[in-house]
Amino acid sequence: MRLLQPRSSLPSDSEIHSVASDPVKSKQFFDERGMLLGTGTERLACPSCKRGLRKGSKNHIVTHRCRNTDCHRDLKSFSERAGGFLQKTGGRVHLGLGMIIKLVYYVLVGVAFGTMINMTKHSQHTVSDYTHYIEAVMAEDILRNGWGRRFGGNLIGGEDEEVEMDETKMGACKDGKGHPVEGVWVLVAVCRRTGRFVAEPVRCRCKKTIKWFLDRHVDKRSTLYTDGWAAYQAKGVGPSFKCHRWVNHKKEFVADDGTNTNTVEGLNFGLKQWTRRRNWRFESIIVPLLACAWRTAYSGQFWTEFWRAASEVRFPGHPYETDGHSRTVIANYMDLLNRPPPCNCAEKKARRRAKREAAKARAIRREARRAALPKKAPAGMSDSESESDDPFERQAESALLDYLYREERFERAAKMARIDHSDK
Repeated sequence: MRLLQPRSSLPSDSEIHSVASDPVKSKQFFDERGMLLGTGTERLACPSCKRGLRKGSKNHIVTHRCRNTDCHRDLKSFSERAGGFLQKTGGRVHLGLGMIIKLVYYVLVGVAFGTMINMTKHSQHTVSDYTHYIEAVMAEDILRNGWGRRFGGNLIGGEDEEVEMDETKMGACKDGKGHPVEGVWVLVAVCRRTGRFVAEPVRCRCKKTIKWFLDRHVDKRSTLYTDGWAAYQAKGVGPSFKCHRWVNHKKEFVADDGTNTNTVEGLNFGLKQWTRRRNWRFESIIVPLLACAWRTAYSGQFWTEFWRAASEVRFPGHPYETDGHSRTVIANYMDLLNRPPPCNCAEKKARRRAKREAAKARAIRREARRAALPKKAPAGMSDSESESDDPFERQAESALLDYLYREERFERAAKMARIDHSDK
């Protein structure tokens, strides 16, 4: 997976430094891409009353203000960064244009987070916030414009195409080793020939969810390669494709006929390496996954394609355009992921967990009862001599038995209540 950008396709460090260190060149850089409002000699007109706006300055940022007292516009003044990609820094951060160019360059190159903090001399909150903002721009672009013509249509695969699919747990321990981490299940499908892939977080990996994922993203005329997970063999999942081949990973990773899922397994490893561990949650993993897809789609064109995507960012506060699509695209996509087909997987897991806990409790009570029974007297000693004459010990044994019987009675009542609720 080509996530890291070749340095030859990006500007050199000296070129970035020469532009970012000069305020005039930095402003010209954004002006050429149409990301600043009113940089020319002509005054802008008020969006409401159509009169000329007066230029000003606040925190070294050019502002435009309507002086007409009869204007009914709510916000009579706005900055040159309003409504676009640079609006992010128009509020509480106030980053300079040169620093914005440096941060974008560091993120595209793949500089480590701690190194960016040392190089920019900003706090970790500022760098983290802006890094997530840059990834959100990539995610919006891949959702709005797709992968491009060279990767085919809307669906992955097609006639005579091979698609691999797998489910991976971001945050799990391999073979149960290591520190357990609460993670998120991610469904991944990749085309072998083009490298185009789709990765989505899901609540569960049952057959209904996998079928819902495949119907939306993979062409049924493709040849599907999976592992031996039982959900892929269900009706409407694997058999609905032109051809379905699978390999049992408990026995082998490459079958005798060459069937394997090594491409998607390598992709899973790359996604885990590129995404940050703090984002391995259902609510926050979608933007890093889409950013990885954007990097793969525009490999070799990072610099030009990112600024093209950044120039298309439109927030609702743009004074001249009402199409404030930014952030609503990702929100709508998250709403779709939060409405999967209904399934009872959570109830089944809860019932299995309750059965295991009940079995452990019964075993503990059984051992406690055995320990509380009077032991057989050793040879040469009568039963009356082996029994304890301590009244406090006998009282503790009787209290323990009463407690165990009470807990068993409560468990039977709760079990009957669960059965009645399931019948309803």
